[in-house]
Amino acid sequence: MSRYAARRALFLAALATLGMAVGGDARAFERNISFCNRTERDVDVAIGFDRTGTAETTSKGWFKVRNCSCRSMVSADLRATEIFFLVTRSGLDNHLAGGQGPLCVQPSKGFTYVSQNASQATCNRAGGQWVKFKMFDTADKTDYRLNFRAKGQCNQMD
Repeated sequence: MSRYAARRALFLAALATLGMAVGGDARAFERNISFCNRTERDVDVAIGFDRTGTAETTSKGWFKVRNCSCRSMVSADLRATEIFFLVTRSGLDNHLAGGQGPLCVQPSKGFTYVSQNASQATCNRAGGQWVKFKMFDTADKTDYRLNFRAKGQCNQMD
């Protein structure tokens, strides 16, 4: 095999490997995350997720979700299948879903925190509050919908 042919074969192999790595990762964790409030009262929702290309968790809120309705929360390439939700009514004093994943929130207005999720001290310095979110695993689902419900409510929804 000539030196030119060997280089060409090596280049094509490297290009094919790069294409599989980039294409595989991008498709593997594309997620469309939505939240359905199947209760008779409105709720405020915050979400936490790990965006591809970062080493940090993003927390974002507040999304008002009306009673008996659904709302899209995030559509992005995620590097992990785990997502985190915090559901409240009447501020942070009334958690509707307990959790185990602490993230930073701004209790009184909309927020997007990334580096502030590194620690409770970093969160507090940013004026945020450290709160435990509930974790859910999207597994291999590209479209993931969390249904929040009370027994017998909003049965007209799919």
